[in-house]
Amino acid sequence: MASPFNSIGAKLEWCATQNGTYALVGDYAEFQGLDGFEVGTGMITKLGDTDAIHRYLAGWIKPGTISGTIYADKTKFATLLGLVKGRASNYWRASWDDETTSSKLEYQAILTKVSVDPFKKGEDDPIKIMFEAQISGNVTFTEGSTP
Repeated sequence: MASPFNSIGAKLEWCATQNGTYALVGDYAEFQGLDGFEVGTGMITKLGDTDAIHRYLAGWIKPGTISGTIYADKTKFATLLGLVKGRASNYWRASWDDETTSSKLEYQAILTKVSVDPFKKGEDDPIKIMFEAQISGNVTFTEGSTP
């Protein structure tokens, strides 16, 4: 569904299983993106070290959150609301068209917040939906190709 409102040419899709069929949620109006990966560290300095410099090893990665604004119809809004209430980790794909193939950002995340701009009864225009999700797994990016 192409949105008549400020679409950036990207779409958001979700799937319950990693290799399943993704379903369109809506068109992006704004992609705030990832708030950053953070690598923890653990100090491994030994008391016997003579150079007086702390040593560290890389620890677990905190993948952060992802957020955005999309336009979708009321049915897809109901789907998102159900995913928030379900509190499950799902698979997500943000994709946007390049010249010949789409670039894709794929991640596993728990949808933590969904909010909407006001809409009127019977209105068929797409709904502006803001969302936030806690990433809970690996994130991959595939760059599309251009001629």
